[in-house]
Amino acid sequence: MNRPRLRAVARRYNLDAVILFGSRARGDARRGSDYDVCVSAPRLRGDEGRLVGDLAEALREDVDVCIFERIGPSLARTVAVEGKLLFGSRARFDRLRLRGIKEWQDCRKYLRAVSAYLDRVLP
Repeated sequence: MNRPRLRAVARRYNLDAVILFGSRARGDARRGSDYDVCVSAPRLRGDEGRLVGDLAEALREDVDVCIFERIGPSLARTVAVEGKLLFGSRARFDRLRLRGIKEWQDCRKYLRAVSAYLDRVLP
């Protein structure tokens, strides 16, 4: 991983945070495993396709990229639990982690309510 290049990419695209998650973050990656990266980009500058290419170049591996502000509660929870901060402030990372856990908790309440309703109305 080229950290100076990663910082340059993050600044170019106006990213608030770059977070590694998945097998590379957990430490159980296999040979050929890609990097799962979540970026916080409330004010993204530039093309998302180029961002992916530039991140792949900085990490020197294939990368799957998601944008935190656009992901669902389940993935937000995964990023919150497994995430390792590669770029950005610890305070911003902590806020994202709390948001991810909160969204998951809110979603679980809704899913339980839907499940209970379906149990009542479906034979």
